[in-house]
Amino acid sequence: MSAARILIVDDMAPVRESLTMFLRRWGHDVTAVGSGVECIAAVQQRRYDLILLDLNMSPMDGFETLTRIRNDLTHTQIYILTANDDEPTRKRAFEHGANGFIGKDIGNKEETNHRIQQALLKASERLRDLFAEPVTDSRFVGSSPAMQRVHEIIRRAAPTDANVLILGETGTGKELVARTLHEQSTRKTGPFVAVNCAAIAETLLESEMFGHVRGAFTGADRPQMGKYEAADGGTLFLDEIAKSSLAFQSKLLRLLETHRFTRLGATAETSANVRLICATGPRLHNSVTEGTFLIDLYYRINVIPIQLPRLCERTEEIPALVRHFVTEYCTRGGSDHALAVPDELMERFLQHPWSGNIRELRNLVERGVILSDGKAFADPFELEPILPLPVTDYTGLAYRDALAQFEADFFESLLERHGGNRHAAAEDAGIDPATLYRKLKKQSGK
Repeated sequence: MSAARILIVDDMAPVRESLTMFLRRWGHDVTAVGSGVECIAAVQQRRYDLILLDLNMSPMDGFETLTRIRNDLTHTQIYILTANDDEPTRKRAFEHGANGFIGKDIGNKEETNHRIQQALLKASERLRDLFAEPVTDSRFVGSSPAMQRVHEIIRRAAPTDANVLILGETGTGKELVARTLHEQSTRKTGPFVAVNCAAIAETLLESEMFGHVRGAFTGADRPQMGKYEAADGGTLFLDEIAKSSLAFQSKLLRLLETHRFTRLGATAETSANVRLICATGPRLHNSVTEGTFLIDLYYRINVIPIQLPRLCERTEEIPALVRHFVTEYCTRGGSDHALAVPDELMERFLQHPWSGNIRELRNLVERGVILSDGKAFADPFELEPILPLPVTDYTGLAYRDALAQFEADFFESLLERHGGNRHAAAEDAGIDPATLYRKLKKQSGK
Protein backbone atom coordinates (compact mmCIF):
# COMPACT_ATOMS: atom_id res chain seq x y z
CA MET A 1 0.00 0.00 0.00
CA SER A 2 1.45 3.40 -0.98
CA ALA A 3 1.65 6.39 1.36
CA ALA A 4 -1.72 7.96 2.14
CA ARG A 5 -2.99 11.28 3.40
CA ILE A 6 -4.39 10.82 6.91
CA LEU A 7 -6.07 13.40 9.14
CA ILE A 8 -6.13 12.84 12.92
CA VAL A 9 -8.80 14.74 14.88
CA ASP A 10 -8.46 14.49 18.67
CA ASP A 11 -8.46 17.10 21.45
CA MET A 12 -5.84 15.16 23.45
CA ALA A 13 -2.32 16.18 22.41
CA PRO A 14 -0.65 12.94 23.57
CA VAL A 15 -3.04 10.89 21.40
CA ARG A 16 -2.36 13.09 18.37
CA GLU A 17 1.40 12.91 18.88
CA SER A 18 1.57 9.14 19.36
CA LEU A 19 -0.66 8.38 16.36
CA THR A 20 1.17 10.89 14.17
CA MET A 21 4.55 9.37 15.04
CA PHE A 22 3.25 5.86 14.49
CA LEU A 23 1.68 6.58 11.09
CA ARG A 24 4.64 8.59 9.81
CA ARG A 25 6.91 5.64 10.54
CA TRP A 26 4.84 3.73 8.00
CA GLY A 27 5.46 6.51 5.46
CA HIS A 28 2.07 8.23 5.57
CA ASP A 29 1.44 11.97 5.12
CA VAL A 30 -0.19 12.89 8.44
CA THR A 31 -1.98 16.04 9.57
CA ALA A 32 -3.24 16.36 13.17
CA VAL A 33 -5.79 18.88 14.51
CA GLY A 34 -7.41 19.29 17.91
CA SER A 35 -11.05 20.16 17.27
CA GLY A 36 -14.03 19.61 15.00
CA VAL A 37 -13.79 23.18 13.72
CA GLU A 38 -10.17 22.62 12.67
CA CYS A 39 -11.21 19.35 11.02
CA ILE A 40 -13.84 21.10 8.89
CA ALA A 41 -11.29 23.73 7.84
CA ALA A 42 -8.69 21.06 7.01
CA VAL A 43 -10.96 19.01 4.71
CA GLN A 44 -11.95 22.16 2.83
CA GLN A 45 -8.32 22.82 1.98
CA ARG A 46 -7.07 19.31 1.20
CA ARG A 47 -8.28 15.86 0.23
CA TYR A 48 -7.63 13.02 2.68
CA ASP A 49 -7.77 9.26 2.17
CA LEU A 50 -8.53 8.49 5.82
CA ILE A 51 -9.79 10.53 8.78
CA LEU A 52 -9.34 9.26 12.36
CA LEU A 53 -11.95 11.11 14.41
CA ASP A 54 -12.36 11.29 18.19
CA LEU A 55 -15.94 11.45 19.51
CA ASN A 56 -15.43 13.06 22.92
CA MET A 57 -14.46 16.60 21.98
CA SER A 58 -15.90 19.99 22.86
CA PRO A 59 -17.56 22.29 22.02
CA MET A 60 -18.21 20.34 18.78
CA ASP A 61 -18.17 16.61 19.41
CA GLY A 62 -17.24 13.91 16.93
CA PHE A 63 -20.83 13.11 15.96
CA GLU A 64 -21.56 16.71 14.91
CA THR A 65 -18.21 16.92 13.11
CA LEU A 66 -18.96 13.67 11.27
CA THR A 67 -22.39 14.92 10.21
CA ARG A 68 -20.93 18.13 8.82
CA ILE A 69 -18.18 16.55 6.72
CA ARG A 70 -19.67 13.22 5.63
CA ASN A 71 -21.73 14.37 2.60
CA ASP A 72 -18.78 16.16 1.00
CA LEU A 73 -16.34 13.28 1.56
CA THR A 74 -18.08 10.35 -0.07
CA HIS A 75 -14.80 8.65 -1.04
CA THR A 76 -12.89 9.27 2.22
CA GLN A 77 -12.86 6.59 4.90
CA ILE A 78 -13.77 8.00 8.34
CA TYR A 79 -12.85 5.81 11.31
CA ILE A 80 -13.74 6.62 14.92
CA LEU A 81 -10.96 6.81 17.50
CA THR A 82 -12.28 5.30 20.69
CA ALA A 83 -11.20 3.80 23.99
CA ASN A 84 -14.67 2.31 24.62
CA ASP A 85 -16.00 0.39 21.62
CA ASP A 86 -19.49 -0.18 23.06
CA GLU A 87 -22.46 -1.20 20.91
CA PRO A 88 -24.64 1.96 21.34
CA THR A 89 -21.70 4.19 20.35
CA ARG A 90 -20.84 1.96 17.41
CA LYS A 91 -24.46 1.98 16.16
CA ARG A 92 -24.78 5.76 16.48
CA ALA A 93 -21.47 6.35 14.69
CA PHE A 94 -22.43 4.13 11.77
CA GLU A 95 -25.76 5.98 11.51
CA HIS A 96 -23.80 9.25 11.20
CA GLY A 97 -21.66 7.82 8.37
CA ALA A 98 -18.60 6.33 10.05
CA ASN A 99 -16.85 3.47 8.23
CA GLY A 100 -15.28 1.76 11.23
CA PHE A 101 -13.44 2.02 14.55
CA ILE A 102 -9.79 2.09 15.61
CA GLY A 103 -8.69 1.97 19.24
CA LYS A 104 -6.63 4.79 20.68
CA ASP A 105 -4.32 2.28 22.32
CA ILE A 106 -1.68 1.37 19.75
CA GLY A 107 0.14 -1.11 21.96
CA ASN A 108 -0.46 -3.78 19.32
CA LYS A 109 1.21 -1.98 16.48
CA GLU A 110 0.73 -4.75 13.93
CA GLU A 111 -3.01 -4.92 14.59
CA THR A 112 -3.39 -1.13 14.40
CA ASN A 113 -1.44 -0.98 11.16
CA HIS A 114 -3.52 -3.82 9.72
CA ARG A 115 -6.75 -1.90 10.44
CA ILE A 116 -5.29 1.27 8.93
CA GLN A 117 -4.30 -0.61 5.78
CA GLN A 118 -7.75 -2.18 5.53
CA ALA A 119 -9.36 1.28 5.75
CA LEU A 120 -7.07 2.63 3.03
CA LEU A 121 -7.74 -0.39 0.85
CA LYS A 122 -11.49 0.28 1.08
CA ALA A 123 -10.89 3.91 0.07
CA SER A 124 -8.87 2.88 -2.99
CA GLU A 125 -11.47 0.25 -3.97
CA ARG A 126 -14.26 2.83 -3.88
CA LEU A 127 -12.27 5.15 -6.13
CA ARG A 128 -11.42 2.30 -8.51
CA ASP A 129 -15.07 1.29 -8.71
CA LEU A 130 -16.03 4.88 -9.42
CA PHE A 131 -13.63 5.27 -12.34
CA ALA A 132 -14.30 1.83 -13.75
CA GLU A 133 -17.75 3.05 -14.78
CA PRO A 134 -18.00 4.58 -18.27
CA VAL A 135 -18.22 8.35 -18.00
CA THR A 136 -20.62 10.28 -20.17
CA ASP A 137 -21.43 13.97 -20.03
CA SER A 138 -24.78 15.23 -21.30
CA ARG A 139 -23.39 18.76 -21.40
CA PHE A 140 -21.43 17.84 -24.53
CA VAL A 141 -23.60 17.73 -27.62
CA GLY A 142 -22.15 17.03 -31.04
CA SER A 143 -21.07 14.24 -33.32
CA SER A 144 -19.17 16.20 -35.96
CA PRO A 145 -15.63 14.98 -36.73
CA ALA A 146 -14.17 17.98 -34.87
CA MET A 147 -16.19 17.26 -31.73
CA GLN A 148 -15.54 13.53 -31.94
CA ARG A 149 -11.85 14.37 -31.91
CA VAL A 150 -12.36 16.55 -28.80
CA HIS A 151 -14.23 13.72 -27.04
CA GLU A 152 -11.46 11.24 -27.88
CA ILE A 153 -8.68 13.49 -26.58
CA ILE A 154 -10.61 14.11 -23.35
CA ARG A 155 -11.13 10.36 -22.90
CA ARG A 156 -7.44 9.64 -23.35
CA ALA A 157 -6.04 12.62 -21.43
CA ALA A 158 -8.39 12.69 -18.43
CA PRO A 159 -6.89 9.73 -16.50
CA THR A 160 -3.38 11.20 -16.76
CA ASP A 161 -1.73 14.13 -14.98
CA ALA A 162 -0.43 15.65 -18.23
CA ASN A 163 -0.77 19.41 -18.68
CA VAL A 164 -3.55 20.33 -21.10
CA LEU A 165 -3.88 23.46 -23.25
CA ILE A 166 -7.41 24.27 -24.47
CA LEU A 167 -7.62 26.68 -27.41
CA GLY A 168 -10.82 28.26 -28.65
CA GLU A 169 -12.74 31.44 -29.24
CA THR A 170 -14.96 32.96 -26.58
CA GLY A 171 -18.09 30.94 -25.92
CA THR A 172 -16.80 27.63 -27.32
CA GLY A 173 -16.82 25.86 -23.92
CA LYS A 174 -13.21 25.93 -22.71
CA GLU A 175 -14.07 25.76 -19.00
CA LEU A 176 -16.59 22.97 -19.63
CA VAL A 177 -13.82 20.92 -21.24
CA ALA A 178 -11.52 21.65 -18.29
CA ARG A 179 -14.19 20.59 -15.76
CA THR A 180 -14.89 17.43 -17.74
CA LEU A 181 -11.19 16.52 -17.74
CA HIS A 182 -11.18 16.95 -13.96
CA GLU A 183 -14.42 15.03 -13.40
CA GLN A 184 -13.20 12.08 -15.47
CA SER A 185 -9.79 11.94 -13.75
CA THR A 186 -8.55 10.19 -10.64
CA ARG A 187 -8.53 13.67 -9.03
CA LYS A 188 -12.30 13.90 -9.21
CA THR A 189 -12.73 13.96 -5.45
CA GLY A 190 -10.17 16.78 -5.16
CA PRO A 191 -10.87 20.48 -5.75
CA PHE A 192 -11.32 22.13 -9.14
CA VAL A 193 -10.02 25.70 -8.86
CA ALA A 194 -10.57 28.11 -11.75
CA VAL A 195 -8.63 31.36 -12.18
CA ASN A 196 -9.28 33.91 -14.94
CA CYS A 197 -5.88 35.53 -15.46
CA ALA A 198 -7.44 38.41 -17.40
CA ALA A 199 -9.87 39.27 -14.59
CA ILE A 200 -7.20 39.83 -11.93
CA ALA A 201 -4.98 42.90 -11.88
CA GLU A 202 -1.36 42.09 -12.72
CA THR A 203 -0.21 43.39 -9.31
CA LEU A 204 -2.56 40.97 -7.52
CA LEU A 205 -2.20 37.88 -9.71
CA GLU A 206 0.92 36.56 -7.97
CA SER A 207 -0.69 36.87 -4.51
CA GLU A 208 -3.92 35.33 -5.80
CA MET A 209 -2.03 32.42 -7.32
CA PHE A 210 0.60 31.67 -4.68
CA GLY A 211 -0.91 33.22 -1.54
CA HIS A 212 0.76 35.54 0.95
CA VAL A 213 1.80 35.76 4.58
CA ARG A 214 0.61 38.39 7.01
CA GLY A 215 2.26 41.74 6.37
CA ALA A 216 3.42 40.81 2.87
CA PHE A 217 1.95 44.07 1.57
CA THR A 218 -0.26 46.92 2.71
CA GLY A 219 -3.63 45.51 3.72
CA ALA A 220 -2.39 41.92 4.16
CA ASP A 221 -3.60 41.70 7.77
CA ARG A 222 -3.92 37.91 7.67
CA PRO A 223 -2.28 35.06 5.75
CA GLN A 224 -4.06 33.91 2.58
CA MET A 225 -3.82 30.57 0.83
CA GLY A 226 -3.22 30.88 -2.91
CA LYS A 227 -5.23 29.22 -5.66
CA TYR A 228 -2.41 26.79 -6.48
CA GLU A 229 -2.24 25.48 -2.92
CA ALA A 230 -6.05 25.38 -2.71
CA ALA A 231 -6.01 23.01 -5.69
CA ASP A 232 -3.78 20.50 -3.86
CA GLY A 233 -4.92 17.01 -4.79
CA GLY A 234 -7.07 18.35 -7.62
CA THR A 235 -6.95 20.51 -10.74
CA LEU A 236 -6.02 24.16 -11.33
CA PHE A 237 -7.61 25.76 -14.40
CA LEU A 238 -5.92 28.93 -15.68
CA ASP A 239 -8.18 30.65 -18.17
CA GLU A 240 -6.91 33.43 -20.46
CA ILE A 241 -3.32 32.40 -19.72
CA ALA A 242 -2.10 34.49 -22.67
CA LYS A 243 -3.25 37.65 -20.86
CA SER A 244 -0.84 37.12 -17.95
CA SER A 245 2.37 39.14 -17.64
CA LEU A 246 5.81 37.82 -18.54
CA ALA A 247 6.81 38.11 -14.86
CA PHE A 248 3.93 35.84 -13.82
CA GLN A 249 4.71 33.45 -16.67
CA SER A 250 8.29 33.13 -15.41
CA LYS A 251 7.10 32.18 -11.93
CA LEU A 252 4.62 29.71 -13.35
CA LEU A 253 7.34 28.15 -15.50
CA ARG A 254 9.57 27.63 -12.47
CA LEU A 255 6.64 26.14 -10.56
CA LEU A 256 6.03 23.60 -13.33
CA GLU A 257 9.72 22.70 -13.33
CA THR A 258 10.18 22.34 -9.55
CA HIS A 259 6.61 21.84 -8.26
CA ARG A 260 7.50 24.26 -5.46
CA PHE A 261 6.46 27.84 -4.80
CA THR A 262 6.89 30.60 -2.24
CA ARG A 263 4.02 32.57 -0.77
CA LEU A 264 4.37 36.32 -1.19
CA GLY A 265 6.38 37.68 1.74
CA ALA A 266 7.56 34.24 2.88
CA THR A 267 11.04 32.71 2.72
CA ALA A 268 10.25 29.00 2.92
CA GLU A 269 9.11 27.09 -0.15
CA THR A 270 5.91 25.05 -0.24
CA SER A 271 4.77 22.23 -2.50
CA ALA A 272 1.38 21.02 -3.71
CA ASN A 273 0.16 18.15 -5.88
CA VAL A 274 -1.75 19.87 -8.69
CA ARG A 275 -2.76 19.06 -12.26
CA LEU A 276 -2.63 22.15 -14.53
CA ILE A 277 -5.07 22.91 -17.34
CA CYS A 278 -4.71 26.18 -19.26
CA ALA A 279 -6.95 27.87 -21.80
CA THR A 280 -6.83 30.87 -24.08
CA GLY A 281 -7.88 32.09 -27.52
CA PRO A 282 -6.98 30.16 -30.68
CA ARG A 283 -3.94 32.26 -31.60
CA LEU A 284 -1.52 31.70 -28.71
CA HIS A 285 1.28 31.00 -31.19
CA ASN A 286 1.02 34.65 -32.29
CA SER A 287 1.72 35.75 -28.71
CA VAL A 288 4.79 33.51 -28.69
CA THR A 289 6.01 35.00 -31.98
CA GLU A 290 5.40 38.55 -30.72
CA GLY A 291 7.34 37.87 -27.51
CA THR A 292 4.41 38.40 -25.12
CA PHE A 293 4.27 34.72 -24.12
CA LEU A 294 7.28 32.66 -23.05
CA ILE A 295 8.09 29.92 -25.52
CA ASP A 296 9.39 27.64 -22.75
CA LEU A 297 6.08 27.96 -20.90
CA TYR A 298 4.21 27.31 -24.14
CA TYR A 299 5.96 23.96 -24.52
CA ARG A 300 5.38 23.14 -20.84
CA ILE A 301 1.60 23.67 -20.90
CA ASN A 302 1.06 22.37 -24.44
CA VAL A 303 1.57 18.67 -23.67
CA ILE A 304 -2.00 17.80 -24.70
CA PRO A 305 -3.57 20.47 -26.96
CA ILE A 306 -7.34 20.56 -27.46
CA GLN A 307 -8.63 22.84 -30.24
CA LEU A 308 -12.32 23.69 -29.89
CA PRO A 309 -14.16 24.43 -33.14
CA ARG A 310 -16.29 27.53 -33.65
CA LEU A 311 -20.02 26.98 -33.88
CA CYS A 312 -20.01 28.21 -37.47
CA GLU A 313 -17.68 25.28 -38.26
CA ARG A 314 -20.19 22.72 -36.98
CA THR A 315 -23.52 24.12 -38.19
CA GLU A 316 -24.85 20.59 -38.80
CA GLU A 317 -25.04 20.23 -35.00
CA ILE A 318 -27.07 23.39 -34.40
CA PRO A 319 -30.51 21.65 -34.46
CA ALA A 320 -29.35 19.12 -31.86
CA LEU A 321 -27.86 21.87 -29.72
CA VAL A 322 -31.05 23.94 -29.92
CA ARG A 323 -33.19 20.97 -28.88
CA HIS A 324 -30.76 20.15 -26.07
CA PHE A 325 -30.91 23.67 -24.60
CA VAL A 326 -34.70 23.91 -25.09
CA THR A 327 -35.11 20.72 -23.07
CA GLU A 328 -32.68 21.98 -20.42
CA TYR A 329 -34.45 25.31 -19.89
CA CYS A 330 -37.94 23.82 -20.04
CA THR A 331 -36.91 21.33 -17.36
CA ARG A 332 -35.48 24.11 -15.22
CA GLY A 333 -38.77 25.95 -15.55
CA GLY A 334 -40.67 22.95 -14.21
CA SER A 335 -42.11 21.72 -17.51
CA ASP A 336 -42.30 17.99 -18.17
CA HIS A 337 -42.05 18.42 -21.94
CA ALA A 338 -39.85 20.41 -24.31
CA LEU A 339 -41.25 23.12 -26.56
CA ALA A 340 -41.16 22.48 -30.31
CA VAL A 341 -39.07 24.85 -32.41
CA PRO A 342 -40.81 25.81 -35.70
CA ASP A 343 -38.92 25.01 -38.89
CA GLU A 344 -38.65 28.66 -39.88
CA LEU A 345 -37.00 29.51 -36.55
CA MET A 346 -34.63 26.58 -36.84
CA GLU A 347 -33.63 27.92 -40.25
CA ARG A 348 -32.80 31.26 -38.64
CA PHE A 349 -30.64 29.45 -36.08
CA LEU A 350 -28.83 27.76 -38.95
CA GLN A 351 -28.23 31.04 -40.82
CA HIS A 352 -27.12 33.11 -37.80
CA PRO A 353 -23.36 33.98 -37.80
CA TRP A 354 -22.80 32.98 -34.11
CA SER A 355 -19.90 35.25 -33.26
CA GLY A 356 -20.53 34.33 -29.60
CA ASN A 357 -20.50 30.58 -30.37
CA ILE A 358 -22.24 28.14 -27.97
CA ARG A 359 -22.69 30.78 -25.27
CA GLU A 360 -24.64 33.01 -27.64
CA LEU A 361 -26.76 30.07 -28.83
CA ARG A 362 -27.55 29.04 -25.25
CA ASN A 363 -28.59 32.58 -24.34
CA LEU A 364 -30.88 32.88 -27.36
CA VAL A 365 -32.56 29.56 -26.61
CA GLU A 366 -33.08 30.57 -22.98
CA ARG A 367 -34.68 33.81 -24.20
CA GLY A 368 -37.02 31.88 -26.51
CA VAL A 369 -38.14 29.59 -23.66
CA ILE A 370 -38.70 32.49 -21.25
CA LEU A 371 -40.73 34.49 -23.79
CA SER A 372 -42.86 31.50 -24.80
CA ASP A 373 -46.46 31.06 -23.69
CA GLY A 374 -45.78 27.50 -22.59
CA LYS A 375 -47.07 26.08 -25.87
CA ALA A 376 -44.84 27.43 -28.63
CA PHE A 377 -41.17 28.39 -28.62
CA ALA A 378 -40.98 32.20 -29.01
CA ASP A 379 -38.85 33.91 -31.64
CA PRO A 380 -35.74 35.03 -29.72
CA PHE A 381 -34.46 37.02 -32.69
CA GLU A 382 -37.26 39.58 -32.31
CA LEU A 383 -35.29 41.12 -29.45
CA GLU A 384 -31.95 40.66 -31.12
CA PRO A 385 -30.40 44.16 -31.27
CA ILE A 386 -29.25 45.50 -34.61
CA LEU A 387 -25.87 47.01 -33.87
CA PRO A 388 -24.40 48.85 -36.84
CA LEU A 389 -21.83 51.45 -35.94
CA PRO A 390 -23.51 54.84 -35.51
CA VAL A 391 -23.11 57.12 -38.49
CA THR A 392 -21.13 60.05 -37.11
CA ASP A 393 -20.39 63.31 -38.86
CA TYR A 394 -16.67 63.91 -38.41
CA THR A 395 -16.73 67.20 -40.36
CA GLY A 396 -14.71 69.89 -38.62
CA LEU A 397 -13.15 67.52 -36.08
CA ALA A 398 -9.42 67.33 -35.54
CA TYR A 399 -7.85 63.91 -36.12
CA ARG A 400 -7.49 63.22 -32.37
CA ASP A 401 -11.12 64.16 -31.65
CA ALA A 402 -12.42 62.15 -34.62
CA LEU A 403 -10.45 59.11 -33.46
CA ALA A 404 -11.79 59.47 -29.92
CA GLN A 405 -15.37 59.69 -31.23
CA PHE A 406 -14.89 56.64 -33.43
CA GLU A 407 -13.51 54.64 -30.50
CA ALA A 408 -16.44 55.67 -28.31
CA ASP A 409 -18.94 54.56 -30.97
CA PHE A 410 -17.02 51.38 -31.69
CA PHE A 411 -16.72 50.25 -28.05
CA GLU A 412 -20.34 51.11 -27.31
CA SER A 413 -21.48 48.91 -30.19
CA LEU A 414 -19.04 46.17 -29.24
CA LEU A 415 -20.21 46.01 -25.61
CA GLU A 416 -23.87 45.97 -26.64
CA ARG A 417 -23.20 43.06 -28.97
CA HIS A 418 -21.66 41.08 -26.11
CA GLY A 419 -24.18 42.07 -23.47
CA GLY A 420 -21.68 44.18 -21.52
CA ASN A 421 -19.17 41.33 -21.19
CA ARG A 422 -15.85 43.17 -21.42
CA HIS A 423 -13.69 40.07 -21.76
CA ALA A 424 -15.74 38.71 -24.65
CA ALA A 425 -15.81 42.15 -26.27
CA ALA A 426 -12.05 42.53 -25.97
CA GLU A 427 -11.38 39.09 -27.47
CA ASP A 428 -13.79 39.82 -30.33
CA ALA A 429 -11.96 43.08 -31.04
CA GLY A 430 -8.55 41.41 -30.76
CA ILE A 431 -7.33 43.60 -27.90
CA ASP A 432 -6.29 42.98 -24.32
CA PRO A 433 -9.12 43.36 -21.73
CA ALA A 434 -6.90 45.76 -19.77
CA THR A 435 -6.63 47.99 -22.86
CA LEU A 436 -10.41 48.03 -23.24
CA TYR A 437 -10.84 48.84 -19.54
CA ARG A 438 -8.39 51.79 -19.77
CA LYS A 439 -10.10 53.22 -22.83
CA LEU A 440 -13.57 52.92 -21.27
CA LYS A 441 -12.30 54.52 -18.08
CA LYS A 442 -10.73 57.36 -20.08
CA GLN A 443 -13.99 57.91 -21.97
CA SER A 444 -16.11 57.94 -18.82
CA GLY A 445 -13.83 60.56 -17.33
CA LYS A 446 -14.55 63.02 -20.13
